[in-house]
Amino acid sequence: MRIWEADLAHPILGSPIVVLGTVYIGTADKKLHALDAATGRRRWAFTAHDWVVDAVAYADKRVVVASRSSRIHVVSADTGRERLVYDTGLGRHLGGAVAIQGDRAYFGTVWGRVWAIDWQATTYPLERAIVFWKSNLYVWGMLSQPPVQKATVWSRRVGGDVIHTPAITHDTAYVTTSRGKVVALDTGTGSTRWGVDLKTDITAAQTVAGTSVLVGAANGAVVGLDARTGAVRWEFRTAGEVSGSPIVVGTTMYVVSSEGSLYAVTRAG
Repeated sequence: MRIWEADLAHPILGSPIVVLGTVYIGTADKKLHALDAATGRRRWAFTAHDWVVDAVAYADKRVVVASRSSRIHVVSADTGRERLVYDTGLGRHLGGAVAIQGDRAYFGTVWGRVWAIDWQATTYPLERAIVFWKSNLYVWGMLSQPPVQKATVWSRRVGGDVIHTPAITHDTAYVTTSRGKVVALDTGTGSTRWGVDLKTDITAAQTVAGTSVLVGAANGAVVGLDARTGAVRWEFRTAGEVSGSPIVVGTTMYVVSSEGSLYAVTRAG
């Protein structure tokens, strides 16, 4: 039985999230919509800088939005009012949704950079303009150090486009690049703990299950890496490209492949 239907008038490319009676969903008209979960009535709409095509993140009455441009927006979950805007720079388009742990938000961009920011920071009027002019003064040689954008905790270059959302656990951000790299970064400092090149395109967002990092690839393999060292523990082959993130329930891993199969896999013995 249908409860309600909301016509948002534009393509929807990312999944909704539902928090405390409100549905948050992004659309291709650059908007984030907040809808009443019981009735579908719109509570507010926020206009981002570009298409919102990934699920948003929620923490402590704030919603964190990654648009297809280079900007992260943090808005009030109650009103849709923007609290923080963070710009990763010209050409550094965001490569997936934002992962939140504690007071930090983690995300990656094309051109191979991973960021950690303080999502609780607030942008005040003129602050972004001041950073812009200081950046120009640095380029012109009139400042000795580039300005640090508000909310920055750290950023690290990992090489290759980061197109999937980081997986955060064990005080580590596990990041993959489209061309096959898997990198583990310390969530506190951004320093590299380990890095592995699987030498095949990574086609699905990584999953952490216990002490293993599960990575699906274009060659049909799901690779299980040791979360502490990056060492390859095992590999399972499907008949086609791995097209979705591996899911683990209990001792069983579920994997989907582009040739149309769903696999349920468990360790022998």
